[in-house]
Amino acid sequence: MRKVRSRSAIKNANKAKRAGYFCEEFIMQNHIPDIFEINVSSQVRQGREMAAPYKRSIEELGGVPESYREVTQPRDPTDYVKMFGVFIPEPGHKQGNLNVDRRLCGYVLLHRMGEFALYSQILGHAALLKDGIMYQLNEFIVESITKQSSEIFRGIKYLMYGSICAGTQGLKMWKKWTLFEPYYLNPKFDGK
Repeated sequence: MRKVRSRSAIKNANKAKRAGYFCEEFIMQNHIPDIFEINVSSQVRQGREMAAPYKRSIEELGGVPESYREVTQPRDPTDYVKMFGVFIPEPGHKQGNLNVDRRLCGYVLLHRMGEFALYSQILGHAALLKDGIMYQLNEFIVESITKQSSEIFRGIKYLMYGSICAGTQGLKMWKKWTLFEPYYLNPKFDGK
């Protein structure tokens, strides 16, 4: 994004950084109440009502955490599902009785399969999107892949996020500014 000067994406990511947001991998079970708040922060997204899985209650999502779970490395760093989030520091912020001292504001569920990675879920709190949080989160993931910052990012060559034509003008603009481009996928399977 920096090489081709996608100014709008970089400007929005920097706006979030200046406001104090930061990004990192997280464990879903530590932040279920915040995930619930993000999911229900708008009844309508991309011009249609939120799908049923996003309307699940805190209990249906797994309940409030009782203890903190540490991020662990996958058995196979080329085949995993992980969550990455954009947070704002908030001393005393709790998830149930668990003090986490930060608020989850947006998240990406990233599936990795060999050289290919896919955003299978991406959602930010509706009231905070104007702060550029999802641009910052995308930039964090792209930079981690580009810099091969850890074993879980090494070897990723392709990053996909849904159909280029899907969504309203706002989502299409986000895809354009973050440099997602249309490609036909034609995987070859030789039966091995």
